[in-house]
Amino acid sequence: MSQQWTQVQEMPVEFLSKLSSTYAEIFPIQIRDCFSVWIDEQPWNQIDENDDSHRNNYALPLLQGLLQLIQNKAKVIPEFKECLISIENKYINEPLNFVRDMKICLKYEEQLLAASQSNKTTTQSHDECTEGNILQMSEEFRNLNYYDAAINGGLKECKKKQEEFVILWRELPIVTAHFKKAEQDIKERVAEVENLKPDVLNQDDMIAISQLHQEGEKTRSRKEFIVQHLKISIQHIWDIVNSIVQTLQLSVEEIIQIQQTFLGMDLLKWKRRQQIACNGIPVDTSILQSLQKKCEKLQTLIVKNLQDIQKLEEILQLLPLEKPENLPSSTPFKPQLAQLLVELVCGTFIVEQQPPQVLRKDNKFEASVSFLAGKTLNVQSRLPKVHAYILTEAQSRTVQTNQFDKSTVRDLLNNESTVEILPSGKVHAKFKNLVLKDFKRESRKGGQRIAEEKYCILFETKIKIGEFDLQTPLLALSVPVIITSHVNQECQALATISWDHQFSTLPRTLFEVPSSVPWHELANLLNAKFKHETGRGLTEDHLNYLASKLF
Repeated sequence: MSQQWTQVQEMPVEFLSKLSSTYAEIFPIQIRDCFSVWIDEQPWNQIDENDDSHRNNYALPLLQGLLQLIQNKAKVIPEFKECLISIENKYINEPLNFVRDMKICLKYEEQLLAASQSNKTTTQSHDECTEGNILQMSEEFRNLNYYDAAINGGLKECKKKQEEFVILWRELPIVTAHFKKAEQDIKERVAEVENLKPDVLNQDDMIAISQLHQEGEKTRSRKEFIVQHLKISIQHIWDIVNSIVQTLQLSVEEIIQIQQTFLGMDLLKWKRRQQIACNGIPVDTSILQSLQKKCEKLQTLIVKNLQDIQKLEEILQLLPLEKPENLPSSTPFKPQLAQLLVELVCGTFIVEQQPPQVLRKDNKFEASVSFLAGKTLNVQSRLPKVHAYILTEAQSRTVQTNQFDKSTVRDLLNNESTVEILPSGKVHAKFKNLVLKDFKRESRKGGQRIAEEKYCILFETKIKIGEFDLQTPLLALSVPVIITSHVNQECQALATISWDHQFSTLPRTLFEVPSSVPWHELANLLNAKFKHETGRGLTEDHLNYLASKLF
């Protein structure tokens, strides 16, 4: 990979987005990436795209060299075949335009690099984390960006060929009718001439018959050309459709893989960090911002694929021919993508501000939820409401097993909040005055103390995702909390909940936690809690003293 292209890949996501948009309109970005070294080594600035003398001597050899590289690569990566056809059709007759477009793209890269350098924040540690996340995300979505560019190019080419096909298709019956009329005119004229005596037949009659034959031949040639061109054109269209559908399949498979990692690992790790942070261990807030960007990118690509399928179907509907039976269809991908979209939105409805770990009746407390996919959700026209409920341990488990019955839960006071859209684009709902009222405990397990009973707050809402209206509600559970009746229960409650936060693992059956852990892990917890409360950590002597009291 070339030095300039390597630097380009490290730019912030907003600059990469601008660059991708520019390349999508001018030149396939996957070709830029694959042959970055070759492209950067060429003397673009020494070629004058306005000088015709540079056409055959400089521009054409460069174009042919790149086409040869792409052709060789297409043997390994079939998707490059479409790029090869597109570039060849676009530039083979105008190689100077190829030089011009390459100069435009490379110049724009330089401008974005300069702008991204001047846009760096002053906090070095935050910079390193952000750039690392962006670079990682850029690598993760590289294939998807290639597929998206290939599908865009394929759809444009398919639309162009479809329009050309329809024009010729409509001309065919007109030319056929003209050809039949010309044949009839010739027959009639010949019949008239044959009835005349040879001495009556003059030169004008002979010229007229000859002209009729020429007109008929011209019409016949036009008809043959149209028929032949239609055959070639429709086959080209089927080839393009086949390539688009294959690329869509690769795109869907890649999205499934990235989304599974995102929901099953990345988001789960953040939730675990958030839970540990309740014990005073600091967590990097930029991680959630990176997760939100990744979520929005995933959602954008899913919606884009759905839109591409719709465009492809519209193009095919305009063709006056039935599709071949062996032509692959994009239809099966629609329910797959719709389900991916629903799973993404449901899975990224999170509790951003956790409630206090210990709650008391009649005391106010705060909490907030966030839609990581909210920026691209259509919630402006009708802002949904989020409701909060208090759940027992048994009720919490029914949420995990999709057997949740809302009629059995207890309300909190002021438990409704309307979703807000902040200027930054963040979509969230904040509960400022939640109050636990009229709370009655259920019968406890044998020997279980009040300070050992775990509860959690459930947040529930419904939201419309584009054309998909979720029938099942969006649900998000807070970390476990303890509800105390008296002040003297708070120490035991904090011990219970701190143990849960520190030593539970995700995913888990709520609220299972190990009953014992190695001493060094407990020592880390005690040190973090002490440092959070006092501003300084425990010394080795302090920890040894505490250990002597325990063992």
